[in-house]
Amino acid sequence: MSDRAARYEKATGAATAVGALLLLGPLEARDWTISLGPLALTFSEMLAAVAAFAGFVVLAMATREHPALADRLRRRLRGPVVPVLVGWAAIHLISAAWSGPDALDALKFGLRTAGGVALALSTYAWAGERGFAERIERFVFAAIALVFAIAVLERTGGQAMEPFLGVFRAEPTWMLGEQRLSTVFYHANTMAAWVELMLPWALLGAAHRSGKRRLWPALLLLGCIWMLGLTYSRAGLAAAILASGALWLSAATPRWRSLRWLAAGTMVLVAASYLANPDMRARLGLEERGYDVSYAFQGRCAGDPGERVRVPVVIHNVGQWPLSNRQAPGQLAHVVWPEEGRPDKTAFHYQQLPEVGPGEAVTLTIAIDLPEDEGAFDVIVDIRRKNVIWLSAVGVEPGRLHCVAGEMQSDGGGTVDDDETIRLQGRPLELERRHYWQAALRLLAERPVFGHGADRFRMLYRQFVPPRGWDGRARAHSIVVETAADLGALGLLALGLWVGVLLAAVYGLLRQGRAGSRFGLAALVGCSAFLAHSLVDYFLAYTQILVVFWPLLGLGLGLAETARRSHETPSGGPRDG
Repeated sequence: MSDRAARYEKATGAATAVGALLLLGPLEARDWTISLGPLALTFSEMLAAVAAFAGFVVLAMATREHPALADRLRRRLRGPVVPVLVGWAAIHLISAAWSGPDALDALKFGLRTAGGVALALSTYAWAGERGFAERIERFVFAAIALVFAIAVLERTGGQAMEPFLGVFRAEPTWMLGEQRLSTVFYHANTMAAWVELMLPWALLGAAHRSGKRRLWPALLLLGCIWMLGLTYSRAGLAAAILASGALWLSAATPRWRSLRWLAAGTMVLVAASYLANPDMRARLGLEERGYDVSYAFQGRCAGDPGERVRVPVVIHNVGQWPLSNRQAPGQLAHVVWPEEGRPDKTAFHYQQLPEVGPGEAVTLTIAIDLPEDEGAFDVIVDIRRKNVIWLSAVGVEPGRLHCVAGEMQSDGGGTVDDDETIRLQGRPLELERRHYWQAALRLLAERPVFGHGADRFRMLYRQFVPPRGWDGRARAHSIVVETAADLGALGLLALGLWVGVLLAAVYGLLRQGRAGSRFGLAALVGCSAFLAHSLVDYFLAYTQILVVFWPLLGLGLGLAETARRSHETPSGGPRDG
């Protein structure tokens, strides 16, 4: 076998390991873990470890057998990428030394970060080898197709898909009336971050390929746009426009006019996919959306003590959101309001609602058991959307039916004080981003140089928010303020260095136009869009994103280095990779 063929075989073998990670890594099951001492490793983490190990082992073998590859690797080690990324991992690891009683948790998070950096360095070392990026692209396309298929099933199957999706996340992602697309990801915003990483690959693939081969990446591009719009992520909208705009700028020569048209069309379609949906327009403040319902009772609630009375109730949806559909079935709940306090949860009676869209009405019959003693009381009716919300919790007035047991006469009124807000179930206190950011800045002020230790914000911010608002799973909703609270000024410096390396590589490829590597552009533009979104969200703590972002970052940085050296090398001279 020739030296060139041998290097190609090793490069594609390493790419297969990374590609399998890109394809299967996001499918992180919530409960499938293996314990190794204090560490609990998920399937995705184990797959990431295998990919990084395989990449370095094959690289060590290849550098011994192929001097040209060894020379290229030595040149890369002298550049800024390796020390900057290693420094980022090292700061996370050593922060365990000053994180106090939380040292073990900080160390665990540091090991996760170090694992992500190892993946980046593995792909950085292999980038530029013939066949490596091409093989990665195939797995990226397969990953988009897989998630797209799950997205279609989620939207069409509704609750029938929940047993499957529950393997990956606890519950559907809802925002009052909107079911936000999440597929296998923890949250819709995480889904948007993943699509941001994938979209430039589909766009550039559609622009590059000719004939029928262009159809598949073009369809995947449309799938990415559709999925992104259904996440309802406003930051995702901005990030996708940013990525498409960067690729539009890169198509500076007439030869790549198709890329310019596709990039411009992508920007238009992304905007259209958001604005075409009235729920998203409501999030943007362009349209009023909400719940509203009227209840009309057909008949009196009266009878002998102990008798069961049946009263039809007409439920008319006069709001803009459905009261029930297959994504989140609604239930009509009724309960006898006690003379004092609020009703116990066990006292509720439920009936399934059929699908009730805006403007539609449905009639159900509620069965009420009159008490054994004579008297008057109120029955309160409300609607609960499963896994979403009680309508009374968002200000919709419940229905009130006055009932009489025995010969007692009444012309109306009720036992519930008219000044009291009837709310069958309250909503948990929801914090806004400003609350997280204010807490992070206060934590930074306490330890401005070194911070409190990796991954400590989510536990420590509870002292700065109301008790009902604290959630130990929540992050600071910004990679900048999260880093500031956890790692202080030292961490912000490290973050600035590796983001600077990324932006310098993007700028270098954009200056070359399409003379630069399209794979490098796809990887780096996707990572840049992801980081733009990360200014108002924080994703690198999630394994599903970590195992995708870091390999693509390393690949993009490596291909940018290859393109730069090729551009600088005189014609006929030796080239890097």
